[in-house]
Amino acid sequence: MLTEKEKFEQTKAVVVATDAEKNFLWLMWHNVLKFEQDNMGCVYTIGHMGKEPVVVSVFWYLIEDVRVAFVDPISFVVNYQMIEKWIASSFPSVQKFETNTFSKCLDVVAKNWCNDENKKMTYKKIYDMLLRGVK
Repeated sequence: MLTEKEKFEQTKAVVVATDAEKNFLWLMWHNVLKFEQDNMGCVYTIGHMGKEPVVVSVFWYLIEDVRVAFVDPISFVVNYQMIEKWIASSFPSVQKFETNTFSKCLDVVAKNWCNDENKKMTYKKIYDMLLRGVK
C-alpha cells in the first residue's frame, strides 16, 4: 500500500470534480477502461476565507494503472484561486483537467500507459484502443 506522499508523487493527472461528477465519469468509462478507485482518500484544509475553512478532498483512481487524482472542493466556502494554487503546489508538473475536459486526461493516461508495459506501441494507437474499449 502506498503512502500519501507516494500517491502525490506518482500522480500523472489531476481532475477537479465533485463527487457526482466523479461517479458520472466512472459510470461513463468503467466498462471501457480499467477504472479503479483507491480507497484511501484524504481531506485537506487549504486555507481560510474569513473564519471559514476552504477544504478539498482528494481521491485517487488507477485508470489503466495510471494514477489520477480527483480533487473535490467540499467546504461551504470555496475559493477556486486558492484551490488552483494548492493543486499547482501539491502536484507540480502535473496537468490539471476539469470534468468537461476528461477526454484530454485520457491522453495523459495513454502516454503514461505507453511508457510502461506497452513501449512498442505508440500512445496514439493506445489512446484509440482505450476509446474503443479494445484491450
